[in-house]
Amino acid sequence: MFARKTGILRPLRFKTVTAIAAMLIAASALAGWVLKLEILKTVLPASASMKVNTALSILFSGLSLLLFISGKNKQGAFFFAFLVFLTGAVSLSEYLFHWDAGIDELFFNDSLIAQGKYPGRISPITATAFILLGISLLTYSFKKIIGLRISEFSAIAVLLIGFAVLIGYLYGSSHLYQIAEMTSIPVNSAAALLLLGLAILNSKKESGLMSAFNKKTNAARIGIREVTILIAISVLTGWICLKLVNGRIIDTELGISIMIIIFTSTFFFVTWSGTKRLNRLEFERIKSELILKESEEKYRSMIEQASDGILILNDEGRYVDVNPAGCLLFGYSRSEMDTLSVNDVLLEGELPMTKL
Repeated sequence: MFARKTGILRPLRFKTVTAIAAMLIAASALAGWVLKLEILKTVLPASASMKVNTALSILFSGLSLLLFISGKNKQGAFFFAFLVFLTGAVSLSEYLFHWDAGIDELFFNDSLIAQGKYPGRISPITATAFILLGISLLTYSFKKIIGLRISEFSAIAVLLIGFAVLIGYLYGSSHLYQIAEMTSIPVNSAAALLLLGLAILNSKKESGLMSAFNKKTNAARIGIREVTILIAISVLTGWICLKLVNGRIIDTELGISIMIIIFTSTFFFVTWSGTKRLNRLEFERIKSELILKESEEKYRSMIEQASDGILILNDEGRYVDVNPAGCLLFGYSRSEMDTLSVNDVLLEGELPMTKL
């Protein structure tokens, strides 16, 4: 039994929408640099801004993925993917080997950060994400399963980085979006990385890790709903408990206990609900099959017991079903009738009448 099409959740549309959404986030940040509007670069007041190289790499990533999806310009897709990988690798090497590649302020001067604090340089976390994103895109079109898995696991790592950073901002944990005193990854960059990771994972409709969710079945729809509910409840519960603990309304132990109880209860409920619905669908499928089988048996009984000869032919004039009376009429066994056509059984003068 198939589920109805669910709009944006359809794989062929979802990957395109998420990739474009990530590109729009990057384009907004670039507009902020051009127009000198800090709110477009930072989104959150007094937080890190999306660097120009970050915005360009996100645009290149989205463009590469869209080119791969269209299948019209793989050379261009590989080129943009390599630029993403190269930007991440060079930027990370600047931190590791303490050198300046001259790419940090190639287009705009970063006046908000002092010279000793790496102005214009993307954060180490962002650089790592771009290395992984570049690898994911460079192996995107590989036919062998190892290439597919490298692409997908790299995309999963990018998605987790984006998700962890967003959780860090939501819960106020700077350890999730900043390494020591180095540049931190901004919230808009994290959101774009999460979207790109989702887009890549959802683009492998048949053989990818997400193929179980991409099928147009009730089971896939139920799975998507359950995962969405679990993630939303987990994040919201953790945030509420943290606020209660910070406000000294409850202690840490009670907050953790409440969070575990709510998460466990939610997990049980959505699993029970999904299992119940799948069992009902399975029962309906079995019931439909039994009704169909019963109808076929009644049809077969009527055909077999009929006193008149009943013969069913295909478009080529060969017999596909003959009842016992039909076999007796022409003097052939059932197995012999299966090998014959109407031309073998009827006389030449009778053939025109069979065509009427």
